[in-house]
Amino acid sequence: MLNIFFSQFWPMIYLKGKPPKYRVEGSQVELMDILARKLDFCYEYVFPKDMLFGELLPNGTWTGMMGQLTRREVDMSGVLFSQQEARARAVDFSEFVYINDHVLGFMRPQMEPDISGFVKPYSFLVWMLLLMAVLSVLACALLIQLYHTSVHPERYSGSDSEPPSRTRESSGKDETVEGGRARLVDATRSEETSLIWIPAFLLAESIPWQPRRDSLRVLAGLWLLMACVVGSVYRSNLKAMLILPRLHLPFNNIEELAESGISLYTGTANVISVAISEASPGSQLHRLQKQRRPDTGIADSLSRFNRGLDAAFVSRLLIYFVIHTNFAAKRECKHYIARESYFGATSLSLAFPKRSQLKEKVDPVLRNLKEFGIPDHMLKRALRNTEKCMGPKSFTRTNNDLRPLELVDFYGIFSVYAGGMFLATGIFLFELASTPRDAKSKQAQHARREY
Repeated sequence: MLNIFFSQFWPMIYLKGKPPKYRVEGSQVELMDILARKLDFCYEYVFPKDMLFGELLPNGTWTGMMGQLTRREVDMSGVLFSQQEARARAVDFSEFVYINDHVLGFMRPQMEPDISGFVKPYSFLVWMLLLMAVLSVLACALLIQLYHTSVHPERYSGSDSEPPSRTRESSGKDETVEGGRARLVDATRSEETSLIWIPAFLLAESIPWQPRRDSLRVLAGLWLLMACVVGSVYRSNLKAMLILPRLHLPFNNIEELAESGISLYTGTANVISVAISEASPGSQLHRLQKQRRPDTGIADSLSRFNRGLDAAFVSRLLIYFVIHTNFAAKRECKHYIARESYFGATSLSLAFPKRSQLKEKVDPVLRNLKEFGIPDHMLKRALRNTEKCMGPKSFTRTNNDLRPLELVDFYGIFSVYAGGMFLATGIFLFELASTPRDAKSKQAQHARREY
């Protein structure tokens, strides 16, 4: 009868029930049963009190499960250990069963209504450059028309309408004054039309304007081309953002995690926690010491991780397990894994006391099982839902469904429209208030000329 210890080791080992009467399930239990049949031995479960892998103390002894192995309280481990140099000096490891690495995981951001979504197709710099372009074209059009008006005052300055008809024939000085006044009115109308036409075409508004000067025609043609390109790109980007929105992840590596200030769960007495505790000052791992949250138990830590309160810096297989269970329960992909992995690929192996003869019997069986892919098959079966959340399609949307547009999405556009209506109403009221005074002034001037 062999004594083999087991502890909670998702996704390979599940401990259900209350201590000491645990019910042990998982792919690792199936693997141990295969070893027991092949090697013809029986085994008994041993459950560590602290359920920790263990740390090396300054006096050279080990805590946790590593301590049980070094003291030969058990014959082998049912839990898989990451092979490390310090551990390898204290215990013997079997053939590796799986390859694992350590990654960062966090709650995937959800798509929410965005009031400023209609300005997102262009960056702030592009909008500023576009504003400068509009102002520059307006200034050029105004200067060109002022130049033609001052250099060729005898000519009609050219605009979008025919020269105004003369309703009253004048002679001498009166005719000269009236003609100059008419040309000034025509020039003013042309300038106003061009100033309205330039920003209006950028907004796809149709305002007739036929410039009669070659310089204005060249300027207008270039602006037509630029406005067409800018408008087409804007509409295309906006449509793409609505169809396949891209989410901005809170972090994608250790540096971004340290800058975000998000609290971090790493577990206790494992590779990650030891590396962060022993990190040299100034390093990225050392910066995570302030964000690392004390371990309050696996159940509480898992709850905080699922609610998006903590990030997790743990083994990739553990993140896969959380993604698998969440999808099985709610059919949702709630978490993402950062792009970079850390501490390289590590071998997960069974552990034995030093110079144990059992290792020489277990290794050939494990080697044959791996050649047939049996451990990998059992692991993929235990994590069958993970692939549904790790494909490229799942990362383009939050829950594999398009989010319908809500009223909040249109608040930004509505506010721009309301601001425009308010401005137009103010200008209209100003014109109404100023028109009577201008009319009275013109009537008085006309009466004086007649007298």
